[in-house]
Amino acid sequence: MLALVRSGLDPRVTPPRVASAQVATQCRTFTASLPSVLGSYERRGTRPHSELTAAYGTPAITVRCGVVEPKPTGDYDCRRFGDQDWLVVPRRSDSLFLTFGTSPAVEVVVPDDYQAPPLEGLSGPASRLPRNGLACPDPG
Repeated sequence: MLALVRSGLDPRVTPPRVASAQVATQCRTFTASLPSVLGSYERRGTRPHSELTAAYGTPAITVRCGVVEPKPTGDYDCRRFGDQDWLVVPRRSDSLFLTFGTSPAVEVVVPDDYQAPPLEGLSGPASRLPRNGLACPDPG
C-alpha cells in the first residue's frame, strides 16, 4: 500500500541555485512556456514546488532551468533535437541532457525506461533562451 501512495507523489526535483534575478526571470519564462504534454507524457508538479522546474510522465522526466552552463568539451555527444543543441551524458539508470549554446542552461533527466528522449517538445522553448555563442560542431 505504501508503494501505491508514494508512486502518486510529485517527483522530487531540486531547484538550481540561479546566478541572478535576471536568470531566474528567464527561467520562469522558459518553464511557463513548456508544453502541458511532452510526447504522450503529461506535465506533473515537482517537490518542492518551483517555477524553475518541471516534470513529465512516470517515472518522471525532469527539467531544471538555471543550471551551470556546460563548457565546450569532446567528452559528451552533442546532438541537435528540433531547434536546439544538447549535450548527452549517459549515466547508470538515466541520461542527462544539457542545452548547449543557451544562457541560462537547461538540464533534462530522462530515465532509461524511455526508449527515445522526447526533447523536441522542449527544444522550441529552450531555443528562445538567450544564446551564448556555442553550438554543436557541424556533423558534415
